[in-house]
Parts: sequence; structure tokens; C-alpha cells
Amino acid sequence: MDAAARLKLVPPVIPEGWSAPWRGISGLFYARTLRRSPPLIARAATEEELPAAISRAVADHEAARKRAQAQMGEQEPRYLAP
Repeated sequence: MDAAARLKLVPPVIPEGWSAPWRGISGLFYARTLRRSPPLIARAATEEELPAAISRAVADHEAARKRAQAQMGEQEPRYLAP
């Protein structure tokens, strides 16, 4: 068995806090965050592309959170009692 074939046997490294990847009905590979509501979901065409998709999902989530904070400014949330 050559080196390239051996590398394909090693699954990609999925960050801690994410579920093990699974293959959906569509053929895409999925992973989601554990113990988080709503969960972040990453999808990729191959299992090898999934770690990069997870990085993009986390970066997109952080960017959206920062945009929301910038729009709210220093305003206090209305649902908290004084």
C-alpha cells in the first residue's frame, strides 16, 4: 500500500466539541456542534474538506455575532429585569 492510500485511511481531525462526521442522504458529509442550541452545522462534499468547512462555519458565526453586537451598540437587552 502506497503512502497516498494510507493517508486516505486516516480520518480528518474534527475539533473538540463537534460531532463525528456523518454522510447525509444527499451524499454530503455533515458535522455539528455538541451541547449547543442552535447547533452550528458544517457540510462538505468530502470528509477531507470537512475541517475547513467547520472553520468557515465558526468564522461566519463569529462575524455575524460581531455584526449584531455592533448594531446593538452598548444598549442593554430589554428582556433583563433592572
